[in-house]
Amino acid sequence: MRMKRESERLITQIQRILHEKICDPQLNVTYLAKLLCVSTQHVYQLVYSSYLENPKKVIESCRLARATDLMQQNPRINLCLVAAQSGFRNYKALKRCFKRRLQMSPSDYIKLPTPLRSAIKLDLSKPQINSMGPSRPESRELLVNLKSSKNPRTLISQRLEETS
Repeated sequence: MRMKRESERLITQIQRILHEKICDPQLNVTYLAKLLCVSTQHVYQLVYSSYLENPKKVIESCRLARATDLMQQNPRINLCLVAAQSGFRNYKALKRCFKRRLQMSPSDYIKLPTPLRSAIKLDLSKPQINSMGPSRPESRELLVNLKSSKNPRTLISQRLEETS
């Protein structure tokens, strides 16, 4: 029981650190481990048990969420400024992350209508603690297809059309 409480306390601290220090380009797993006075291995285990993702992806997702928030607030914002205020080392790193995670560039994201930008918005403020994924077979199939798809947005659009 004590171990579970300690893990929950550390997860809460990780969330606080991510929220407070996401703008710092030095924020990484080693930095988190030093701040928490635990090993990097322990950080990996804690974050994976809470988010079902490795810490690098969680940090990247938080940075991407921060970037999309900034662009949502001010669509005319300089993208180099967005990169700096989101903790990316430079604009190129922001663009690479956008392409990998959202299959579009930051400038393409800004050009989207506001409702679409809002739909794409990433939110990792609530961890998926002990969530083992969808229980219905068709949901599991969709999840597998999304993970293997090169363009998940197209797959989601097709699925929405089928259910409408």
